[in-house]
Amino acid sequence: MLVYKFGGASVKDVAGVKNVAEIIRMANQPLVVVVSAMGKMTNALEVLVEKFVNREDTAHVLDEIKQYHLQIIDGLWGTRSSPFLDNFYTYFSKLENKLKHTPSLNYDYDYDRIVSYGELLSTSIVSAWLTQTGFNNQWIDAREILRTSNDFREGRILWELSEKLVKEKITFGNCNTYITQGFIGSTVNNQTTTLGREGSDYTAATFGHLLDAESVTVWKDVPGVYNADPRWFPNPELIPEMSFREAIELAFYGATVLHPKTMKPLQNKRIPLFIKSFVEPSLPGTRVHNEVPMQKVLPIFIRKQNQALVSIAPLDFSFIVENNLRDIFDIFTEHRVKVNLMQNSAMSFSVAINYDQRRFEPMMDLLKQKYKVTYNLDAELLTIRHYTPEVVQQYTGHCHILVEQRSRNTANFLYKNE
Repeated sequence: MLVYKFGGASVKDVAGVKNVAEIIRMANQPLVVVVSAMGKMTNALEVLVEKFVNREDTAHVLDEIKQYHLQIIDGLWGTRSSPFLDNFYTYFSKLENKLKHTPSLNYDYDYDRIVSYGELLSTSIVSAWLTQTGFNNQWIDAREILRTSNDFREGRILWELSEKLVKEKITFGNCNTYITQGFIGSTVNNQTTTLGREGSDYTAATFGHLLDAESVTVWKDVPGVYNADPRWFPNPELIPEMSFREAIELAFYGATVLHPKTMKPLQNKRIPLFIKSFVEPSLPGTRVHNEVPMQKVLPIFIRKQNQALVSIAPLDFSFIVENNLRDIFDIFTEHRVKVNLMQNSAMSFSVAINYDQRRFEPMMDLLKQKYKVTYNLDAELLTIRHYTPEVVQQYTGHCHILVEQRSRNTANFLYKNE
């Protein structure tokens, strides 16, 4: 059996849904299909969350979300009253009802309860369209079979329990195709969780692992993995295959085409991962599998925006030692801060982190109780794998570098975004 994952860009409009349905039909073997929220709906739902927790009027944003989906329904069915759409209307009503309640005191809990509806609505439409066009499929609520920890917005898969539930539900007995959601799960107490932003790739890898899939394919709007993001670097080259080790390195440093947690479940069972284009599905794409040397070693560029450089020093001018570092990382862990780069000297410790205002400010308040803390915002992190001196000079010679690190294969440059 195979696992396919389609992101929001693939189902952003009527043509996209029809195209995805055609790719699913062409698989012609047992298939689990993981689908993200349509278009930019996760962003819209995040705006809805902010208004909800701040007790502002949510009606306008909610209506925009509803009209976006209804426009796609109109384009597919030409009517809004098809019985195949009952699932869609049921979940939209549940979203409306949640917004009538009082927010909790836990932002992450409210976030997961609301943002998860993006995937529930999109998969309801995709499954209904397949049924409408005569393709037998079964829609599954991923929250019923993927169980996670109680860490809202960062749910960790409970592997043993999830495997039992997945294999009970996905049997390929009366149906060869299952449609389900990326990004979401639930606790053992049936509280909705999400797996981290852009977590649908991880969901697909999880299903691949639990069901011993032949392969997992992530369908993107690009033909595979390039050595640089085409939006930012001229003349990027496609990488036809790479090892899991290389893919993990790229994902860790922020390659947007790969989710950081996707590779481990697949590597553990030696399940290959394909990154292919839903625009041109016949192209071979990029294959990620076990240790393979790259036929041609290319410098690989990864640009990570919205970074904060935080420098921490003891108040009494003493050395930064192991106890300090332990305390600092305990604070990072408590606020779920992602550290992308570290550098220390005798009297200071600096990190580049993903900037999230909601987490950054309380973290800083806690650090300032024990340390002198300074920071820079609006920084960017450029990582160059397989770098050469000429390449480094070409891409960083004009930058105001805040922190620079180099190892045998990787160079990192944190610079001010000017």
